[in-house]
Amino acid sequence: MLKLLFILLLFLKISCGETSFSGSSAVGSEGPMPSDADASVKVEAPKGQFENQLIEKETKAEPAPEAKLEAEPKPEIKTEEQIKNEIIDQCATVASREVIKQSVLFPAAKECLFGQNGNLPARDQFFQGRVEQEQTINVPANYVVCDMNINSKTQDLHYDDFFVLAIEDQILVSTNDRFTPNLVNGANQVFKWSFETYKGAPWGENTKYCFGSASVCDIPSHDREGPLSINIPKQDFVNLAVELFSLKQIGIKMVTLGDNDNGDCEHSRLELDLEMTIAPSK
Repeated sequence: MLKLLFILLLFLKISCGETSFSGSSAVGSEGPMPSDADASVKVEAPKGQFENQLIEKETKAEPAPEAKLEAEPKPEIKTEEQIKNEIIDQCATVASREVIKQSVLFPAAKECLFGQNGNLPARDQFFQGRVEQEQTINVPANYVVCDMNINSKTQDLHYDDFFVLAIEDQILVSTNDRFTPNLVNGANQVFKWSFETYKGAPWGENTKYCFGSASVCDIPSHDREGPLSINIPKQDFVNLAVELFSLKQIGIKMVTLGDNDNGDCEHSRLELDLEMTIAPSK
């Protein structure tokens, strides 16, 4: 009986030892068993497949929203009447007025080139040719011209046959006004110089024209030497000032006219002193 019990205990001991050995071998060769937390499987994507898409997404900038352009305010277009009233108001303020002086020089002109440069062939007692010269004077920005006085430095102006002095093609004086009423006449009673109106017309009477009803003009007669002076007061000049409004440079033109002689369209050297009263515009 005891022998049988001993054999049973020995068998149980051997069985326990084999089980322990098998467990140790499994741990050492296979590594620790994964826990429930590590049970999920990680799969690496092939390189480049999604990385390129990510980079593309990051580098491809979203288009910026279009900026809303604000419309520029349109400049106010003033009527002639508004401009005229503004000039009158600004020039009436004595404290704001200034006087500026400038000089212009017209070199001596020799003769017409009949049949050239838009001139007609020579013909006695008709407006067939002209010589035009132009100089400029400067006006400060944002100023209006209130009045103007013009005097020749040279006291021996000589011309043949006739001449016209104009500012921005608005006639100040003409030594023959036969066709002045036919020239373009604006609402401001300003006659605009145009050779096309004079060209080919007969002379008629030799009557002088001076701009403005209150202006004072001293003009030497045809083929006589003498000074030139023009005094245009504010009440007359305002009509001309409308035509000059907002200009920073003003053109002054000297035109001599002739019919058929070699010496026609001539004038002597003419230097003019201009004195202008100006006032700041609104």
